[in-house]
Amino acid sequence: MKQFLFPSLILLSSYILIVSCASTANTSYPNIISEPEIIPLNPSETLTLQIQPLNNTLTFQDIDPSADDSLSRIFTEYYQNQKPNGITCTVYSPTKGIWEKQYGFCDANKAIPVTCNTKMPIGIISKIFTAMIVASLVQEGRLSYSDTVDKWFPEYDFLKKVTIDHLLRHTSGIITSELVLSNYQKNNEYISDVDIVKNTMEAYPSLLFEPGKYYHYSNTGYIMLGIISEKVSGKKMSDLFNEEIIIPLDLKSTAYSTIFLQPDFSNISFNSEGIPYINTENPANPHAAGCIVSTPNDSIKMLAAILNGTIMKKIDYLCLLDDMNKIYSSLICDVYYGRGISLIKIKVPGKEANYIGHKGGFSYFSSLLFYNQNNNTFCSIVSNQSVQSLDPLMFGLLEYFQKNK
Repeated sequence: MKQFLFPSLILLSSYILIVSCASTANTSYPNIISEPEIIPLNPSETLTLQIQPLNNTLTFQDIDPSADDSLSRIFTEYYQNQKPNGITCTVYSPTKGIWEKQYGFCDANKAIPVTCNTKMPIGIISKIFTAMIVASLVQEGRLSYSDTVDKWFPEYDFLKKVTIDHLLRHTSGIITSELVLSNYQKNNEYISDVDIVKNTMEAYPSLLFEPGKYYHYSNTGYIMLGIISEKVSGKKMSDLFNEEIIIPLDLKSTAYSTIFLQPDFSNISFNSEGIPYINTENPANPHAAGCIVSTPNDSIKMLAAILNGTIMKKIDYLCLLDDMNKIYSSLICDVYYGRGISLIKIKVPGKEANYIGHKGGFSYFSSLLFYNQNNNTFCSIVSNQSVQSLDPLMFGLLEYFQKNK
């Protein structure tokens, strides 16, 4: 759960590094680890993405040999340049098939190879699916995006103007939980979602800004969404996730981590220097902000099921992409954030494309999951090492399909 204000990204064949510019709040709170990053929003620069439902039938046939050779060369070049300890990747095209590739190892002794079935934390990519569950509760009339969250957290007076929608869009002004020292006293010790929120509110008992005016990536907000979803549904988030996603899609390699369910997954990760860490953070601690363990193949099935209406009707999933706030802009791309999902809009002539999805991370694991709207392809990558960026690999792989429609 540590790290990641979305996004820094390395883009296209030139791999130009772009880091989102942010103003910082001047705080004097001793229990805050570092200054929170805040991005001003322009209400006139929102975007509602229109997307047609995908084909409901997912046929995961193997990709043809010529495409396999080209994609393998792109993957090998990235691996040789970045040298992550272990990495697994899946690319899926409904028309061209599925391609999977893995390199490296799960352990420091290089005895256990990474395979396509190696389960790793996908971190804050989980927010896509938390947002989907919230949207389902809204559709059922149990929640409204305009509901103020003080209804469920009355002990915090400063939340009276914060809505469900603000939490989903990271515009609430609530400081993100990973900046609070008391949330990391013992790295692998379980902390309940209620205690994380309490620790955060006590460490910073106010808002960073007026809700809706700025963007501050807040894991706290999504942990609160999990608590709210449980209260209005009468079910645990893990049960909602199982009922809405895992069971309907028959996923065998995906789990929602809880204190009662510690899934079997690769629990050794490596920092950028290659130093191994075992169980650096309890996999349940991110809660609804990012506690899902999965594989690239299963991750693509989950995102595809949202975008093709299998687990959300068209009217539902479009709400995730409604009135997205622009949080970054350059000559190369614009980046938007909606309800639990982001859009990277490439503007380079000849390479225009919309990438819909999320980036993630969890205790040195790195991950991403995106759908390229222009060539109808999915890409999911997870590495057990903190790498500079997975973006060059994703853009290289999906641009292959752009050139070979």
